[in-house]
This record gives sequence, structure tokens and C-alpha cells, in this order.
Amino acid sequence: MTQEEYTKKVHEIDKQMAALREKRIAIRNQYIEDNKPFPIGTKVRVLDKSNGSVQYGFVVGYELSYVDSKICPKVRKMKKDGTMSKVNLWIYSCMTVEACND
Repeated sequence: MTQEEYTKKVHEIDKQMAALREKRIAIRNQYIEDNKPFPIGTKVRVLDKSNGSVQYGFVVGYELSYVDSKICPKVRKMKKDGTMSKVNLWIYSCMTVEACND
């Protein structure tokens, strides 16, 4: 095998990998869109089961858990005046997220 043949085969494999990566991203985004529990911008209440604390925030997006492929909301904290903060509210497995009707 010459260097030109090698680079050609590696380039073809790289193109196939990039196409599969794009397809995987599209499938992940479609799965999240079809199964998200709340629309983006929804006011939510985050309950921590370990210590009983309650925090409020807004859903700004979704991501898949690396462990079990569950859909996890990305939440930003709510300021005292009721507007969205720039600070993320990290959601752990011991927390539950539910829509807030306030």
C-alpha cells in the first residue's frame, strides 16, 4: 500500500464517520424533541429528595444522560424578582423536576 492509497482510505473512513456522527446527532435531537416533558421556557420547581429543599427555575434546554440515556432538563435559577438568572441550576439524580403553576 502506498501513502496515497493510505490517505485516500483514511479520508473515506473519516467521511463515513462524520456522516454517522451527524446522523446520531439528528436522531438524538429528534428523540429529545419528541419526548421532552416541558417546553423550553417553562417555570419549574426542583425538589431535592436528600434534604427537602425546593428551588425554582426555567427550562432552557435538554440533554441526554450519559449513564442511562434519560432526558435531563437544563435549568437556570430564578431571581427573586421572578426573572431568569444566568446561573445554572444543576440537576442530580436525587432531584425531581416538576412544572410550577405559579
